[in-house]
Amino acid sequence: MQKHKLSPYLLVLTTLVILFLVFGNVISSPNDYLFALGGDGMKNYYTPAYYMKYDSGRHFSGMNYPFGEHVIFTDQQYGITLVLKWIDRYIISLADNTIGIYNLLMLLSVVPCVFF
Repeated sequence: MQKHKLSPYLLVLTTLVILFLVFGNVISSPNDYLFALGGDGMKNYYTPAYYMKYDSGRHFSGMNYPFGEHVIFTDQQYGITLVLKWIDRYIISLADNTIGIYNLLMLLSVVPCVFF
């Protein structure tokens, strides 16, 4: 029975070690890296970063000038951005670190997937 209880923790630890070995530079300075340099990948970095700095609510003014756009149509992860915007507004400034936060969320989301 002890072996089965320890297995998930060893798997998580192994996953974290592999993440740090492969992506150690990204984890140590996540704002310095982009996983996509063009197309939709670049847009998906741009939209939450722009929203965090300049917009609020459900309006995104970084596209479709001069009218703007609804945030859902910009393909940003609105739920995550909304939580980050709240933290930015009421707790600590995060607007300059949006790209790094998204990079860390992408990398560290692998860890909970170990259990599935």
